[in-house]
Amino acid sequence: MKAVIAGASGFIGSALSEHLRDLQDDKGGADTVVNLVRMTPGDRSNPVFRDLSPVRAPWNPNEGVLDPSVIADCDAVIVLNGAPIIGRRWTNTYKRRLIASRLDPVRTVVQAIAKLPEAERPRRLITGSAVGYYGSRSDELLTEDAAPGSDFLAKLCGRWEAEGERVTAYGVAHTALRTGLVFGEDGGMYPLLATVFKAGLGGRLGSGAQWMPTITIRDYVRAVAHIIDHEISGPVNMVASEPIRNRDFTRIFAAHLHKPAVAAVPECAIRAVLGEASAVALSSQRCIPEKLHDSGFVFESPDFEAIAAELLHA
Repeated sequence: MKAVIAGASGFIGSALSEHLRDLQDDKGGADTVVNLVRMTPGDRSNPVFRDLSPVRAPWNPNEGVLDPSVIADCDAVIVLNGAPIIGRRWTNTYKRRLIASRLDPVRTVVQAIAKLPEAERPRRLITGSAVGYYGSRSDELLTEDAAPGSDFLAKLCGRWEAEGERVTAYGVAHTALRTGLVFGEDGGMYPLLATVFKAGLGGRLGSGAQWMPTITIRDYVRAVAHIIDHEISGPVNMVASEPIRNRDFTRIFAAHLHKPAVAAVPECAIRAVLGEASAVALSSQRCIPEKLHDSGFVFESPDFEAIAAELLHA
């Protein structure tokens, strides 16, 4: 298998790159996982960019620059770029960054694919998305067929997916990864939350009734490999089998850390601090991974009790 990954320096991208390489080593194959490395015109004199290894290739998504030969004859091109959604207010300036950081890389890859002869085009383009696509839906059970929401994040995810779907006009399959809250020992939601809870400051957010779709980084990268192997197209909910309410998430997380979690952060306080970005903390998405289930994927950590046990070695 040959895969090209954009966004490989991030938490998910680096774990995926390592996982796909490990799979190839286990199979004794000589195929390649190539990581795209951002390069600006001023970098051309840098020896690092003059002598890139076979597993790295330069590109500049801000300028729409990518040599089509880099992605020729790939099994999958995986584009995971995007400025952080969590952790800061969504000012108008930051909203523009959120949009451009997601759409520009996908657009650059699609344009490069269009320049390749049909026989040399990748078999599949896999792009990021998020469960934010659905907006806040209370207790509604959300499969991949559910309608989109109407808030800023839902519309952003819709545009993100539509940008990737353009590749189908060139005979290339497209998969959109609707990602939930990803947990890993060294990244994702775990380090931040563990710090808060260990300080005794953990607590439910707002009413605590909102549904939180979660997944471990290990299951996430396994699921991406499964998608490639089983040729799964369209949107895929990248979440564990069982979503969990925020109040139950809080109780389980605190119990595994042996810390109290009696505090509660009022909804009004969250909205006052984060503004529109509070949707990430307060929205309810009761998502299930129907496509992964139907294709035979088996989660190693199917619910948050198992996720917490894995992360906290309980």
